[in-house]
Amino acid sequence: MALPSASAPPIGSLQLPMVSPPFAIHSSSFQAAGAWRSVATSRLGATGVVRTMMGRIWDSRAQHAGSTDLPATPTELGRVLRTLRGRTSLRQLEASQPGGPEKLVLSKSTLARFESGDVVPALAYADHLDDLYGGGGWIGMSVRALWRSSWEPWSPTVTSPPRRAHVGSWPATYRGPVWICVRPAAKNRGIYHHLTLDWGPWTCTVESVFDDEGVTLRTGKAADPDGVPVSLHLLSDHPVFTLYGAGESEGEDVLDIRSWWRKR
Repeated sequence: MALPSASAPPIGSLQLPMVSPPFAIHSSSFQAAGAWRSVATSRLGATGVVRTMMGRIWDSRAQHAGSTDLPATPTELGRVLRTLRGRTSLRQLEASQPGGPEKLVLSKSTLARFESGDVVPALAYADHLDDLYGGGGWIGMSVRALWRSSWEPWSPTVTSPPRRAHVGSWPATYRGPVWICVRPAAKNRGIYHHLTLDWGPWTCTVESVFDDEGVTLRTGKAADPDGVPVSLHLLSDHPVFTLYGAGESEGEDVLDIRSWWRKR
């Protein structure tokens, strides 16, 4: 990757969105506890499936544990999924998914494989699993984090094409380091790219020639005070692939943009 440039204040000045003390959840601490059980529940349609407000559980458990880690392995993620499912059976969970020709429906055997840690859920399932298990954004973020080291957007098995416009978000209560992996389309490797990132009232630009590895942009996120996630919008002058996640990021292809943000 060539040396990037930014239309933003120099390093050491503006540093918003703010980086608050990072926290997340140790999956090993997902054990039954009274604090977990004292939450509201709701019924899903005619199936009578009782679902716990898991996003609320996850957030409260994160604050209680004071941990900085998301599930680090498929087994740890599976343990989290089983805990979030609670007393709902896999058959009930499967039936709770809305059907239809355009709807994604995961079978109970597929869900069982995810919960046992046999496989990492496909990236295409990240948001669907988050909605299904009521993860409040944490499940989707965990799935994407597990894929980061082996993410190959040019693989023939990847069906999502590169795009110029992308949108990513994190749980409203998450505070700490976040990252955005940006990879060029295969035909645009070695070509100069111009990226514009808009996040709430903040914006920054990144300009660089992307090689095969592209770039991983590292910044920070404060908890959203109103409890509503603020989406980050990324626009590239050439189609690119993106992967959004949270936690620490290291390596030669990592670019720290925390001080590049400016008010729009």
